[in-house]
Amino acid sequence: MVSFGKESIFFTRWSEDGKECAIYMSKNVNDGWLAPKRLDANVNLPGCRNMMPFLDPVNIPAQTV
Repeated sequence: MVSFGKESIFFTRWSEDGKECAIYMSKNVNDGWLAPKRLDANVNLPGCRNMMPFLDPVNIPAQTV
């Protein structure tokens, strides 16, 4: 999923053993994507399968990821 301003992309990635799924983010800088980073425990809750990222256009937090 690409953010509203197209400056970030969010996606899920499974671990190689298929036991863990986490949400990652990459930023677009100068028309190129930076290496993706796994989001912290505020998004990827320990012990959960964290899938299907989405953005809420109404409740965008003041602090961006």
